[in-house]
Amino acid sequence: MSNNDPSEVLLEYKGPAVEDGFISADRMIQAVSGINNAYKKFAAKKKIPVSKLPELRLSTKSGSWELIGVIAAVGYTADKLGITEFSRNFFGEVGTQLALKLFAKKEEIKLADKPQIESGVMYVILINSKGEQIKVNAEAWEFFKSKLIDKEISQLVSPIEESKIDTLKYAYKTPRANAEISINQQDRQYLVEEEQPKVDLDEDFDDSKAETLPPLKGRLVAYNALASKYPFQFQPKGEQEGVKKFNIPCAVDEDDVNKFIELLKKAREGNFIINGIGIKDDSGLFKKMKITNVEEDRKPTLFDDE
Repeated sequence: MSNNDPSEVLLEYKGPAVEDGFISADRMIQAVSGINNAYKKFAAKKKIPVSKLPELRLSTKSGSWELIGVIAAVGYTADKLGITEFSRNFFGEVGTQLALKLFAKKEEIKLADKPQIESGVMYVILINSKGEQIKVNAEAWEFFKSKLIDKEISQLVSPIEESKIDTLKYAYKTPRANAEISINQQDRQYLVEEEQPKVDLDEDFDDSKAETLPPLKGRLVAYNALASKYPFQFQPKGEQEGVKKFNIPCAVDEDDVNKFIELLKKAREGNFIINGIGIKDDSGLFKKMKITNVEEDRKPTLFDDE
């Protein structure tokens, strides 16, 4: 990257599919759309009239494929409208969202302490499910909670594919920072938003096609009285066998509806373990379920083995 541009990013994809310096058109479109659309969304969120989008220059070299993005918004008008400051920090803002998603790994993250003000900027300290902490500016935290550029991050990372593209390096420089984030195939699952499977909710639950569910931890998050066949939605927690973090339509025995409505009301109190049977889609994931029993997700104690 050059030292003359006020803001610049390098996205470098490596793997067998790009060893000759070329990348498929579909993957290129995903990468370019991701950074371009993120720019528009950030600009709109900050109420900045975008007079020019990033200038995206493409370069290739043996063994990888690179996308270099440059923003050069300078001059009195740009300064007056706040575009220069925004442009200088945009790639860093995308980098912060990437870092936060890797930090969260699709689990809940929350405030660990009260916000702090340093040099006129408000920062927050966040903690993840492993007890690790990270400090980011408060605005970045709000963007993360609103999922502002989740789709665009998914586009940037989606070219990573087993046996084709192994890694993505996101390196950026701004007047305030220079940083590099490396993303591998294992990280992909935390950054790419998979499409919600389509399920025919008018179709009867066929017990003959179902198999026993492994005990699944999660919450009942929705009830629709008009959906007579699948009135409940179950949201799995974290990584578990046979499911992804999508809401899964659930059938229950008619006599148990009121009982599960009460459980739905208690969803904020914690997770439950559900048992029953489920029908899988072509990818091997459960697409709909019939719940037969629900247990409280109780933490083990010293006396559990006695």
